[in-house]
Amino acid sequence: MFKNYKKSAFTLAEIMIVFTVIGVLTAILVPALFTASPDQEKLRAKKAFNTLTRAVENLTNAGPYDVNDGMLVSTSYTTDKDERNSFFCNNLAEVLNVKKVDCTEDVVNAGMTSTANCAAFTTDAERKRLCLKEGTKANVPDTEALQNELDSNCIAAFYDGDAPKDVEFNFVTSDGIMWGVQRTDFSQNETIVLNGVSSPAFYNLICIDVDSHKRPEYIYGAGIRRDGKIIVGTKLQEILSEDYEKVMSED
Repeated sequence: MFKNYKKSAFTLAEIMIVFTVIGVLTAILVPALFTASPDQEKLRAKKAFNTLTRAVENLTNAGPYDVNDGMLVSTSYTTDKDERNSFFCNNLAEVLNVKKVDCTEDVVNAGMTSTANCAAFTTDAERKRLCLKEGTKANVPDTEALQNELDSNCIAAFYDGDAPKDVEFNFVTSDGIMWGVQRTDFSQNETIVLNGVSSPAFYNLICIDVDSHKRPEYIYGAGIRRDGKIIVGTKLQEILSEDYEKVMSED
């Protein structure tokens, strides 16, 4: 005697229900996954800013600058002009523990364009400068204008429109971030006054490229004063403000 085994199978209606459920779940989950995925370039930009902040803080509180009241000026360390201008770049590279260093080139300075307000900061006409200047209100620094200049001059130094220029950055850190440094001895001592308080007006330009020198939208400008204070360009400021605004809204 043979047993009669009845084969069971899904009906067309059941299969259609399964595919419908899968489709609904996909429509819900995929956008959420993309929203939750961090923007890698933004993360690298934030990391670069934190790295730069720690490095400059270490420089002003230790090493050769500590004996100079935390000022980044290098005029007293050597009489050679080129060595003085390379001094900060080499010290910053040492603190950042970079893979390769070349502080002999001044590509950042060569790419600077909007510097008319700082012409009085140097006797060398070829070495242009960025600085805070008084805005439309009395004794109010035009910070926004300077931040825009930080970004635009970094793009001008390393990009021709959307195409990257064939120029070398001063150094590259182990995470692949590329750094362009304006060579200077920080001898500019001009100041700007705000509410009766005098502060350095000159900012040394630092360019940070986070996508291996491919697209200009991922290069960010920052400026460093002789006392170690850092101001970031408009693009990086917007990225750094995102988390702050999120925290404030949640609180």
